[in-house]
Parts: sequence; structure tokens; C-alpha cells
Amino acid sequence: MKNTNSYYQEDLLLLSSTLSKILKRRFGKGPEICSVTLHSNRIIAFIRKYITPAEEVLLKNDNVNLVYKFRSAVMEDVVDEFIGGERFSGNEFRFLF
Repeated sequence: MKNTNSYYQEDLLLLSSTLSKILKRRFGKGPEICSVTLHSNRIIAFIRKYITPAEEVLLKNDNVNLVYKFRSAVMEDVVDEFIGGERFSGNEFRFLF
């Protein structure tokens, strides 16, 4: 039986690249690591190391809530663009940040 991720490898790479570009455009800085995998009927994105310089300053000054609000608002737009751009209509989506 063929591994599902191998079967869709090109599509998953395209999704990963698309997500990384959207993050860079929305945050002004792209992630160092961005990969997309398929597990059962779920697409899972792993995103690491993409804190912006502005967020670093806020965190350094203990403004964690402000960073959370900022990042949550931007990620909502990222998710909307990613889903809209990939035409996943008719499916249910849940996101964990």
C-alpha cells in the first residue's frame, strides 16, 4: 500500500510553499520551517521560527497578550486566504494555533 503523503507529495509541497508565501506577505517575515502533511482526512501544517522583530520587542517587554491578539488577527487572514486560494469549499475546517 502506497504512503498517502508520497502519493500527494507534489501537492503537499505546493501547499507548503503557498502557506509560507502567505505568511511572509502577511507578517513581513516568512517561517524558517513550513511543511504540510496529510493524516487521514486532515491537512496538518507545521510552522516554526517565524517571530517578527516587532513581536520580539513586545515579548521582551512582557506584552504577551498584545502579541497573541496581533498574531491571532493576522492568522485569521492567513487562514482565510489559504483556504480561499486552495478552493476547499464544502469542507469543515478547524484550526489550532
